[in-house]
Amino acid sequence: MNAQSNLRNVDALVSRETAAINQMDRLLLRYGEPKVIEMRSLLAAYAQSVVNAEWPLLTQGNQNELRSKNSHTFASLSRAVYSITPTAGRQTEVYNQILKQIDDLSEMRSLRLEAANTRLPDIFWSVIFALSALLVVIAVLIEPTWGRSIAIGGQAMAVALLLSLVFIYDQPFKGQISVGPDAIAKVIGIMKDRIL
Repeated sequence: MNAQSNLRNVDALVSRETAAINQMDRLLLRYGEPKVIEMRSLLAAYAQSVVNAEWPLLTQGNQNELRSKNSHTFASLSRAVYSITPTAGRQTEVYNQILKQIDDLSEMRSLRLEAANTRLPDIFWSVIFALSALLVVIAVLIEPTWGRSIAIGGQAMAVALLLSLVFIYDQPFKGQISVGPDAIAKVIGIMKDRIL
């Protein structure tokens, strides 16, 4: 089902973003220079703002507010990363990995924000409502008997269950079955516990 696939894809995207945040923290620590190690606080602030500021907006799907809400925090992190001047050797290698991670984080953030508008296409809903209307018309036109009533009732129940399932899975950041910020919140704790 397309709705379940959307939910799994968004969940995988958030897992990749969490792994990238964690890897970025390790790389900043591994770089070994105090100025760069202090950038971990910018990364932690970004991750915390994803959980506290962005996530509630993801349920609303407001792209403009989402893009501006956390952009300042991510831009501060990016500027700090681009201001690093590595020395030849090990620092250059680690810095290249840091650059890759910041680019990956930027891309994953954009994909996550786009996913806030992920939902089934309108044609799907049109077909469901047309099938429901057809089911009602058939129920009205057939001669009522116990067997036919049970058959039509079973079909109506199947359509209702399908609609319920679609409503549950349709938007990946809304409802009881949704993608949450738990993985990112967990990695924030890991980052706090990580020491030299």
